[in-house]
Amino acid sequence: MPKPKTKTKEKTMQIKTLLNYPIQATTGFTLLNKDQAKVRFPYGNRYDQELQITDIATLMRADIKQAKKEGLLPQGLKTSVRCKFYSGGCSIDIRVTDCGGVEFVNPYHIKYTRQFHDQLPSFLQPAHPGKKRFTQEGEAILHVLKAIHGQYNFDKSEMETDYFHVNYYGDVTFDAALEMDTRRQIKAAIQAGDYCRFIFTTATDWAETQA
Repeated sequence: MPKPKTKTKEKTMQIKTLLNYPIQATTGFTLLNKDQAKVRFPYGNRYDQELQITDIATLMRADIKQAKKEGLLPQGLKTSVRCKFYSGGCSIDIRVTDCGGVEFVNPYHIKYTRQFHDQLPSFLQPAHPGKKRFTQEGEAILHVLKAIHGQYNFDKSEMETDYFHVNYYGDVTFDAALEMDTRRQIKAAIQAGDYCRFIFTTATDWAETQA
């Protein structure tokens, strides 16, 4: 008789997740939401008009290293911090190129979209396991990195009048190649029968199993 297949354990990692605004870590990182930034706090808590963009990128790299030491980010995390200059200003982009073994893509988001390809997960209720694109650990990584990215910036933009005035543009994301490769691995695991903790009974309902 063939031996029953052993399910792959779903990887998780306990890291200090700071998922609510504002972020206040021992390093002093602070991330403000857009309304707060416009009305009360237009400047990041480490903004310095004397700093050049390349200097800020160097400081961000040091901040990321410090955040890993303090447990705010996974030890094995690898990032790329790059500057771009153009006629309308400049930008600093932070890309996560390696999560150090932390599962950052939500496998149940993939499982849901495969099963209900004509539905939009964004309309699911917050507690639905297939709603979010990233895991809680993945969101925490982005959240801390966004705090680091924003602390040297200022934002005096007024969206209502299409007026944009910031120290620098840019974003914080997982590297596209990393995410694509991770998604391929998860899809193969789902195809093999893994990730069975949650099953989707309808487009809006789900059940938790003992698998």
